[in-house]
Amino acid sequence: MRTRATAVECKALALGVTLLISTSLLMLTEPIRGELPPREKAGWHDTSIVHDQEGWVRVPEQAWGKPHPPYDDRWKSNETTIIVLVAALRESRLAATLQSAFDNADVPARVRFGVVQQNAPNDEDCLAKLCELRGKPLRAVPDGGGFENPNGCVEFDQVRVLRLDASEAAGPVYARGLQPQLLQDEDYCMQIDAHTIFKKGWDRALLREWAATQNEFAVLSTYPTNYKDLDKNSNHHWEMPHICGVQIRSGGFISNKQAGAAANLERPLIAPLWAAGLSFSRCHAERWVPNDKHLRHIFSGEEFHRGARLWTHGYDFYSITRPTIGVYYGNEKGGKGGWYSNSKEHQRSLARLMTALEFKDSDQSPEARARLGEFTLGTRRTIDQYIAFSGVDVRKAVSHDKCIVEYVPWDDAGLEERIRREELELAARYARRKSSASKTSSKSASQMQASKTLSRKSSGTETFPARTGPFRMPPLASFTTDAMQEKMAHPHAVRALSPASFCILGMFTLFCGLRGLFELRRRGMLRDLHFKGRRAQ
Repeated sequence: MRTRATAVECKALALGVTLLISTSLLMLTEPIRGELPPREKAGWHDTSIVHDQEGWVRVPEQAWGKPHPPYDDRWKSNETTIIVLVAALRESRLAATLQSAFDNADVPARVRFGVVQQNAPNDEDCLAKLCELRGKPLRAVPDGGGFENPNGCVEFDQVRVLRLDASEAAGPVYARGLQPQLLQDEDYCMQIDAHTIFKKGWDRALLREWAATQNEFAVLSTYPTNYKDLDKNSNHHWEMPHICGVQIRSGGFISNKQAGAAANLERPLIAPLWAAGLSFSRCHAERWVPNDKHLRHIFSGEEFHRGARLWTHGYDFYSITRPTIGVYYGNEKGGKGGWYSNSKEHQRSLARLMTALEFKDSDQSPEARARLGEFTLGTRRTIDQYIAFSGVDVRKAVSHDKCIVEYVPWDDAGLEERIRREELELAARYARRKSSASKTSSKSASQMQASKTLSRKSSGTETFPARTGPFRMPPLASFTTDAMQEKMAHPHAVRALSPASFCILGMFTLFCGLRGLFELRRRGMLRDLHFKGRRAQ
């Protein structure tokens, strides 16, 4: 009798061991975090494909990961504001850029501009030129006091201009580092070049693209297409620029390579690198990780520096699925010249940049680190993680291209509350400014833009509901493919279990089964069951 009971237990244990071995083998075949599955060749018209050294390959589902979903759904609202930030040095196409943005927005009233304008005395002011194009010319205030708006130019209060003399110019990073002075309580921030053309409906399209990332900390960023190709289906499979690698030159100069290509994207594709020519995100990215205004006279290296800081602060870069803006390239840009570079300041800036990135042979002394101030790397991810993610090893000064990367998770504890608190403070601050301005005369700050004095109509104190459930993707948009629409409509559809999930489930089942058997044996119930079975026979 005892032999019979022991045999039953042995069979159960043998089954358990078999399950354990099977699930262990499944675990061995499951890619570990950071190792994507082997590349799968793709056809020309397959969806979500990238061109790399092996040709066109599919992007595995694993690449997108599970980022932190948006904290609210304000992207749906027509009241949501977008500020377009531009650093311009003697640009002749700047007014046309402003005009294109307002004329082609689905909701022009939500658009704001923040322009760091560096002009020579005889150059046209961008806002004055825009209002002239509208047939509503401004009136200059004597002694460089800005402009009055006697003819009711509609966009007057939607454009803030920080006016500098071109002789004060010290490179693009310095100018972009002044952009935070132009922010108020906007929801989304967009950085572009000063010679840009906007596609019809660009504002709603970018908001939907951002929402499609399912990531509160998403930054849509890539090199924009040529303005001539803005309305084209490139190569008949919606080929889009996708930045995969950098060039590292002697002296610590890091610059993005010419963009690679992704095609038929079903949703924005996570990317390893940031680009200055198009950057679209929630404005907390611009407030928390601004351009370093102390990097005077830096050109090469600014993008990798800002990208590394954004990424280590928790932000992720995405290539967009369809073109929304186009730019003039080469001799068509319309610029009237550069700036006078100061060699000593440039060398100091380069040393500062290399210290921030922990570059090979850089000064990592406590004094050098302290001089960085707020413009350091973040702490939500490490620089070592970014080296592995981007393929750019700043410590060894080597790099390799990575066109397909995998989302790296991090902890966002406390950030939703912090963002909501800061937004309420900003809304209250600019509501007070609006109230104060309304009590002044017709020639007050609400009617005048003085040099380095900025005004706008506040968007009030409207708040947005906190995230209380699963984030729902945007309504189907005309710029999406059928496959993208299906994913957007059902972002949380139940999927088949992955090998790792099956492994965990199997081990849990084994544990419960073995525990039950040992409990039965302890109580002598296996023997009782055996006797009852014999009597039943």
